[in-house]
Amino acid sequence: MFSLEKLDKHIAECRKYVEAGTEKQSVLDMCVALRHDLVNATEDDWAAYNELTDHLPSENDDPALIILKGQLLIER
Repeated sequence: MFSLEKLDKHIAECRKYVEAGTEKQSVLDMCVALRHDLVNATEDDWAAYNELTDHLPSENDDPALIILKGQLLIER
């Protein structure tokens, strides 16, 4: 289950990667923007977001599968 606490950990880790030069600043900016959006999320928003993250394939799966499944989940 996704939470602000988990996102904060990811942001801190991403910040270290950006500082080390192994990650792009845009990735960190996206994570920070997501956190900003989720601060005021309702229970329904969290339920929808967790459903999406629960059903999306792993980042190690075929990119086409991730895109197609993500599109189907968003349309739903």
